[in-house]
Amino acid sequence: MERSPVTSYGGLSGQSYVGTCLRIADAEHFSAAGVLPYRRKGSRLELLLARERPWNSFSKAYDPMSLNVVGGKRIRGHERDASVTATRVLLESTSTALTEEEAEMLQGLICGGSFLWYAKGRFALSVVDFPKTLWDLPERFSTTRQRDQGFTIQALGTKKWAKQIKAFEWVPVRKLTPRLRESVSDLLLNVLRVSGLEKSMDGTRDSHSTSLRARNECSLSSTNVRHGRLEGNVVDQATSSVTSVQAFYVPSLFTAFQITPPEMMTAPLFQTLEEMQRQLYGEQLLALVQVIAPSPFLAQKITGMLLELPEPELLVNFTDQAELDRRVCEALYVLREDGFV
Repeated sequence: MERSPVTSYGGLSGQSYVGTCLRIADAEHFSAAGVLPYRRKGSRLELLLARERPWNSFSKAYDPMSLNVVGGKRIRGHERDASVTATRVLLESTSTALTEEEAEMLQGLICGGSFLWYAKGRFALSVVDFPKTLWDLPERFSTTRQRDQGFTIQALGTKKWAKQIKAFEWVPVRKLTPRLRESVSDLLLNVLRVSGLEKSMDGTRDSHSTSLRARNECSLSSTNVRHGRLEGNVVDQATSSVTSVQAFYVPSLFTAFQITPPEMMTAPLFQTLEEMQRQLYGEQLLALVQVIAPSPFLAQKITGMLLELPEPELLVNFTDQAELDRRVCEALYVLREDGFV
């Protein structure tokens, strides 16, 4: 019998788990998402992994080359569903190796597959049985891979660092052991330790997961995930919550007395202290940059770029006018090279 995940502050699950869907609070407040494709060749289970140099947010540098799951951070305010983030990250990581039709098919597979919740990183990982038509993705990627450009400037003016992926590989699960720590990322090792992962790849579902899936069924229509936007039907979390509450009441009792079942209190929408602080920095910094920037449009883009700086370097711009001028000039140079100026 599956044990209910332990909850932490804000209703998020404090214990990692695997199921056919994410819990409501986890689905609303995930920080990052990714995809773990798998296939079965006879009795051998293989995972599609990226051989890359993962970015280490603590050391602000790239870690050594290793096998890793395909994943990335959520775009706040634009991506409401983990399947949208997971699909976008996969398409960005594979460059032009997938066609539009294959990308649309993957959206449905990711939405309908199992999900692994890695509690420590608030990471939602979609576990997908890859169709045979996509088993040649490693070969496609090797022929379409573009040279690393360092970073690109997004439409919102933020700096996005390119993933340093060298190749994609189908790797047997039996070869992924802690003894290979030098060639396997910490994230992948932690994911493989989550109980129930291999069971989800066998296609066995318990009644608890099935009932959760029924309450959280999602559907995707025409989408534009490449730009982090989801057009179409999204899970109505409020409706799912009320339905789950009604299941615990006797229907005849409400019919006899015509009582409306109480609404479930969903997890509160909250911002972390770090997010609130960054928003405050952005408002104050925009006011300073507007004085220097040639136009309000460029001021917004430059502010977004400066907010990507580590906090110690960012704070200097509030007290040192010369440093702020230098940073603005650097940002304008980058924008000019990219054709924004």
